[in-house]
Amino acid sequence: MKKPVVMAALLTLVTATGALAEHRLLVTSVPEKGQAEARLDVAYSKADGDDLKDEKSGAVATVGYGVTDSLKLSASLPYTFVQHEDGVKKDGFGDITLGARYALSKKVKLPFDAALGIDWKTTTAADGEEDMGSKKNNYAPYLAVSKNLHTVIPYVKYQPEFIAKKHEGQTKHNLTLGAEIEFGHHYTLDVAAKFTANIHGMDDTFDKRVKSANDVEFEVAPYIEVAKNLYILPKVAYKVIGDRSEYDGTPVFKNADEYSLALGVYYLFK
Repeated sequence: MKKPVVMAALLTLVTATGALAEHRLLVTSVPEKGQAEARLDVAYSKADGDDLKDEKSGAVATVGYGVTDSLKLSASLPYTFVQHEDGVKKDGFGDITLGARYALSKKVKLPFDAALGIDWKTTTAADGEEDMGSKKNNYAPYLAVSKNLHTVIPYVKYQPEFIAKKHEGQTKHNLTLGAEIEFGHHYTLDVAAKFTANIHGMDDTFDKRVKSANDVEFEVAPYIEVAKNLYILPKVAYKVIGDRSEYDGTPVFKNADEYSLALGVYYLFK
């Protein structure tokens, strides 16, 4: 009598685990064919150091569409409400970023989930009145891998960024290590650490040619399903911005700390 009861309990546990969150925001996930997604994030950040003062608030609107069961196309548009950088106040729309993500593991049998993608930052805002554009085309291909361990899904994402204009010479290498932790069908916690190696060249932040430098960022970003296919996305992050110096060794600034808070809304149209 006990054996059937134990088997039934185990089956119930497995079924309950399978009914947890659907991980729509995982770095290897794409919506199904014909599904559309919309996301809006509002964020505030403040960088504080001996030689760097930067305070910014803004929003990013993103839309995506499942072209096939494996391919997603997306576009995002940032808007800066206000930015105080070295005493200068700025606001306005930024550059549109176009993206594509292909879920490789949906077509190839792998012991893990994998996705290939690319983000292309245009120069749509380069000639805007507020001059919030970077005036640089950035191409950023990436590879993301995740492994579903039931209530925990660790993931890795590597994404280099290349500036199209060769004379700029600036390249970034971004490596993100993270995990999504399930706390039920409606709540998932995403924790991640991101390491960025800025290879010497023209630095966007300071508009100067600088030597190589490294940044490290830690973030906690849960997503909570408040209604069917509707998610609330709070986020807190802390970033250590490494020292910057010009090619001749002249210091640009010593390392600084950046704190950011964000709140987002995500909806999947089926």
